[in-house]
Amino acid sequence: MDFCNWLSPGPRFERTGADLADMVVADARIFTSDAARPRASAMAVRGGRIIYVGDDGGAAVHVGQDTRLIDGRKRVLTPGFIDNHCHVCLLYTSDAADDLLCVDIGGRRSIKKKKKLLDNSNYISR
Repeated sequence: MDFCNWLSPGPRFERTGADLADMVVADARIFTSDAARPRASAMAVRGGRIIYVGDDGGAAVHVGQDTRLIDGRKRVLTPGFIDNHCHVCLLYTSDAADDLLCVDIGGRRSIKKKKKLLDNSNYISR
């Protein structure tokens, strides 16, 4: 008996697929960010790349003996959101404020005047 299928109440797969994936997530609520197909229930990954997004039945062809099968348990799966930024106003109030030099450029209407102010400060090192 397949351990994943025995343990999980989720989808069952024969593990005899022809187009094998390293990992298949099934029985999930997948938000795809694709307007043409905004939702799916399964996805397959091979070599770190998504090779299938669709329904559980279509994912079956990607499940083999060595495929890691993850029961999504109807949980939501979203694309990876990578957003590396900081809000300077929050940084300024943190412990890092000692290393932060702020220059007030408010009230300067032109880019040229703002640049001149920055050029005359120690804000930009040369």
